[in-house]
Amino acid sequence: MHLCNTKDNHYVPRFYLKSFLDKKLYIHYFDKKTQKYYSTQNLKEIAFKTNLYTITNKINEIDIMLFKELFKLSLSSELEKNFLSWLKAFLNDELKNLFTLEHKKDKEIENKINEVLRNLLNEPDFSRNQELLFTFYENKFQPIYNKIIETEKLSLETCNAEDATISYLAYRTLAFIAKMMAKKMSLITKENKLSDINFSSPVGSDFESDDYLDLVHYLIVQYFRTSKRIDIGRLIEPLANKIKEITGKSATSNNIMFLLIHMQSLNIVDKLIQSKYLLILVKNRTKKPFITSDNPVINVYAKLIENFEIQKFEMFFPITPNLGILYTEDSSSYSNFNKNEMELIVEDENLIEYFNKLIFSEADRHVFGSSLESLSQ
Repeated sequence: MHLCNTKDNHYVPRFYLKSFLDKKLYIHYFDKKTQKYYSTQNLKEIAFKTNLYTITNKINEIDIMLFKELFKLSLSSELEKNFLSWLKAFLNDELKNLFTLEHKKDKEIENKINEVLRNLLNEPDFSRNQELLFTFYENKFQPIYNKIIETEKLSLETCNAEDATISYLAYRTLAFIAKMMAKKMSLITKENKLSDINFSSPVGSDFESDDYLDLVHYLIVQYFRTSKRIDIGRLIEPLANKIKEITGKSATSNNIMFLLIHMQSLNIVDKLIQSKYLLILVKNRTKKPFITSDNPVINVYAKLIENFEIQKFEMFFPITPNLGILYTEDSSSYSNFNKNEMELIVEDENLIEYFNKLIFSEADRHVFGSSLESLSQ
């Protein structure tokens, strides 16, 4: 029994792509591989890859070792240790590793339940649970996204001090993982008629929402979750081969990227917050619309990772043909920036063309727009 059986993973949300439809509800796109233009009303057929997020080789201790080595992680706090162990168990769909069940009155029932759970909760083949985490992140982002489009404002409520960034994001994610694990255990015990056991979440789930952190976290996750970014996991292969020579065990590059997306992204968000990065709403007041792509969040300097370290970094994300989000440490290079409103009014088509060329360049294969004309470079 799997919590998720989704094979076709949309790495760009359909609710986001809807913002780039024309009046007849078509989205237009250019295929960099075929050098042809297309139009469709079916958003299900674009920006997805089959089994992109499926764990086919379970995350193992070698993957964990390599992940920690690449990012120089000591994992000294209990929160970090718990987050990594719970994340690994959830992505692998090996939930029994985190639970010990006891029956106060009947040891026979207890033993029977645990035997069934050992067989059913530690799935031997593959796991598609990761899709649930991306859906969770999207569900946190979508109402923020809708509000920004509706109001054309970045009026984001924040409840956390800067030093609470990782704690908030980690506990929020752990609460979701715990909820899903409890759901699966309840379904399995019910299906096998083991006992009327109610599983409650081991992690508290009452968190005040923090729109600012949720938005910044989503930008980082969306940057890494695409097919193009996950493929850069090949950069770790030389180090993985050295570890294999020593231990005789293999690491899986995709697994390292998955750990990066869900765990190291929290550290990246924290570093950017501490570096006083600014969230700026870009308002396109020209006749030239923003375009987007199958890799919609870009680093203006084109290299977020070089040897897995953050280099010079400025993030841009077109959210509609007329609006975009800029996340930057230095706004001085942009004229017409209003610091009080945290918005950049653009009336020069050259700047829109600059952003569009970056989007086009960073696209993996497909570039999307509200018209065919907007896609021409």
